[in-house]
Amino acid sequence: MLKAIEKPFLIPTKHNCFFIKTIPQSNRWFIIDLCRDIID
Repeated sequence: MLKAIEKPFLIPTKHNCFFIKTIPQSNRWFIIDLCRDIID
């Protein structure tokens, strides 16, 4: 996925997507779209 992320912590959302915070001091979040990988 993103190799630059060593220890990301994932926050599962209602739509099975994930917000990955790469830098603890940062307020920026990368939104990884995993919804499309899930077959309902």
